[in-house]
Amino acid sequence: MIDLSLMKEIHVDPDTRVGRAAGGVLWGELDRATQGLGLATTGGIISHTGIGGPTLGGGLGHLMRKVGFTVDNLLSVDLVTAEGERLHVDDRTEPDLLWGLRGGGGNFGIATMLEYRLHPVGPIVLGGPVVWPLADAPEVLRFVSDFAAEAPDDLGITIAPPMPILPAEQYGKPVVMLLLVWAGDPAEGRKAIAPLLELGTPIAEAVRPVPYLMIQSMLDGGAPHGMHYYWKSHRLPTLSDEVIGRSSDGSRPSRHPSRRSRGGPSAER
Repeated sequence: MIDLSLMKEIHVDPDTRVGRAAGGVLWGELDRATQGLGLATTGGIISHTGIGGPTLGGGLGHLMRKVGFTVDNLLSVDLVTAEGERLHVDDRTEPDLLWGLRGGGGNFGIATMLEYRLHPVGPIVLGGPVVWPLADAPEVLRFVSDFAAEAPDDLGITIAPPMPILPAEQYGKPVVMLLLVWAGDPAEGRKAIAPLLELGTPIAEAVRPVPYLMIQSMLDGGAPHGMHYYWKSHRLPTLSDEVIGRSSDGSRPSRHPSRRSRGGPSAER
């Protein structure tokens, strides 16, 4: 285990729109540095995630429809190889290695400094959650599947875990929630988002002009420190009816809660 947590150096050049950050920087720290100049790059949806893992793994985020994945904005990496060799990797010095780093994870060495292309974003964006009862999930997901294909690239759409904006009577009940982020002209944002706000019967909605930094930390509660788990995902070309049906059914509470409450193995697999 290589601990980079004390490496916190950050440099932001507003003229070239390039940011450099050491391997121990967290996304929230990088966002605060770049947002001070009205700049950002695609990076994570949990602010206390380190920049290295998501970057070298591809890099999802609310801006990816607008400016691409994190790796699309990765300009260079300072790397220490397993042999102890120090390399500066960019598209001129080591183009093949840079290609491998863009999605190859930590297989090529320790990234001690990462350089990103930045884009004008915020500091205020139009965004927030929209929540529907789980019964509306098939309708919502089918609509989003078609809508996203034609929506402007300025609109980020994330299916997200619930947060404490729900009415008290909804606590403990399953829901489907979208977190929307409009990173373009605010005057056009409400018009672009309107079809989603008019869909089904939302039980809560908080799409407002908010700081981009708030959007970037809005889902932090769903991934608290000390929870030792990881996610696995698959890319799907479309949300078919079968996928929507399985996702909706799998989100429903267990029909046998007593079997899970005793701490023994579940009968449901």
